Amino acid sequence: MTADVDGLIDLWRDAAENAGRPLDTRAAAGALIGRDPDALTVAEDEGVLVGSVIAG
Repeated sequence: MTADVDGLIDLWRDAAENAGRPLDTRAAAGALIGRDPDALTVAEDEGVLVGSVIAG
């Protein structure tokens, strides 16, 4: 799961449009996945993480 969380953090950092919001952390992403894994959907293109949606 570490690589998955690192990939999410990288994606979220690169795609961030609001410089005023706090940075996402590995701990927070890991907690989300641990607490409600069905709330997170990711999109991949040929094995590369290209998007995510959090719903819940």
